[in-house]
Amino acid sequence: MRDSETAGHKDSGLQKKLVGAARHLINERGFGQTTMAMLAKKTGMTVREAEGYYPSVREICHDVILSYQEEMAAQFEKYSHSNNPRQRLSHYLDSLADNADELMARGCPITNLYFDLKREDRDLARQATRLLLQRYNWISDQFVLITRVE
Repeated sequence: MRDSETAGHKDSGLQKKLVGAARHLINERGFGQTTMAMLAKKTGMTVREAEGYYPSVREICHDVILSYQEEMAAQFEKYSHSNNPRQRLSHYLDSLADNADELMARGCPITNLYFDLKREDRDLARQATRLLLQRYNWISDQFVLITRVE
């Protein structure tokens, strides 16, 4: 047993590692094809250790969605330092271009997750919908600001 578990809490570094592995595997294989055994193997943990953090792929998916929400919020916050909405949109599009090879090979991980969850788990799909709306609303807000400036 790890020292952090005996202290009554879990190792947040290992938890983040599991979430990162889940993001990768769910995007690569799909939600329904990702297992706790795969996650454990990818993180160098036993299945039992991984299940100590998350009892199922469904449970870890909540934190996967949250990690995407936090990452997107941080990305948009970084762009907010520009006063120009055109420039903010340009930065966002540049970030997509920087990841073009990955996007072409596997598609958008957030959109893929949404469609995967829509087929597999309605509750998680509703959470993933918020990710798409977060992105849509930010982009829409930039266009509204552009029309006000001009």
